[in-house]
Amino acid sequence: AEVSPQRQRPSPLPSPTKKRKGVTIGLMANNGLLAYNHTNGVKMSPEMASRYDFSDYLPPGSTRATEEPIWLIGYEERQHHDHPISFGLTLSYPLTNRWTLSTGLVYTRLNSQFVNVLSGTPITTDQRLDYLGVPLNVQYHVLKGKGWKAYASAGTQLDWNIKAKRNTEGVDVNARNDHPQWSLAGGIGVEYDIIPLVGIYAEPGLRYYLKNDSKVDNFFKDQPFNWALQIGIRLNLGKEGK
Repeated sequence: AEVSPQRQRPSPLPSPTKKRKGVTIGLMANNGLLAYNHTNGVKMSPEMASRYDFSDYLPPGSTRATEEPIWLIGYEERQHHDHPISFGLTLSYPLTNRWTLSTGLVYTRLNSQFVNVLSGTPITTDQRLDYLGVPLNVQYHVLKGKGWKAYASAGTQLDWNIKAKRNTEGVDVNARNDHPQWSLAGGIGVEYDIIPLVGIYAEPGLRYYLKNDSKVDNFFKDQPFNWALQIGIRLNLGKEGK
């Protein structure tokens, strides 16, 4: 008698590995290496210039002193702006395997010094501006190895001037707050995992500060396009699971 072959049961398929997305919390510091110095001359006011006859010193074609700037000898303003120093807390969320969206809260301080020279006598004013900003950035992971990755980033940030202080020769004077300040940024970074959940990173980049129609002199206005180095530590709360 023929024995019918037994029907084989299909072997169970392996369960797919699921990736659980998780947030990344980071602490960052941002600073540059160069300060900015600038010297301005002091112009004579049109009202004062109208009292004098400068016809022998004016360029051909000029009929009035008020049509040409007249610089006062022995009067000038020297400006010194330290590079912005920033500290912050960031929060990142992966959109895909390569794209990440991040935001956070960033504190920035601007220190400036203005020296007004009047007839050879310098008068020094120190200025301090404190800002609180909210960044919004995207990252694209370009390369990835064992325990490290390289990425490019781009985004924007809005900073509010929460405190302004000016001091002239040891005396506090009235200080105006700066208008809200928008900026655009881009950079490249490398992150290295010192342990599976903790990584350190360095991110050099460029930042451009947009005009905000404020009359407050600071680094953002005198040097709107500059570069800086951001370093920090990231705690990766997401991990792969079954």
